[in-house]
Amino acid sequence: MKSPPALPVPLLYVDDDEDFLLLLETVLPNHGFLVTTVTSCAAAREALGGQQFPVVVADAALPDGNGISLLAPLGSLRVVVSGAPADSASGGRWDLRFEKPVDVDDLAQSILARL
Repeated sequence: MKSPPALPVPLLYVDDDEDFLLLLETVLPNHGFLVTTVTSCAAAREALGGQQFPVVVADAALPDGNGISLLAPLGSLRVVVSGAPADSASGGRWDLRFEKPVDVDDLAQSILARL
């Protein structure tokens, strides 16, 4: 039986919807996450260069790039969030996929179950 993850779990969330990021910063800590949010691929790369994140969640479509390609080289649990149907967001490598609108509680429980 695997042991539960040490809490809080550092999580990087990349999305250009700043209102949604504010919601995540409020709700996800209640599920045991230490949340860092950024609004672009460039900011995500900067954050990833300075800290280890066991979980990275990225919107598939960001103003400065593709969130799916951002996830591909990571050794973290990779989660993609997309407004497009599953077959149109193919070709990337991720561990979990959610369609928008995302249920934050379901997102948190699914991630914790994979750690």
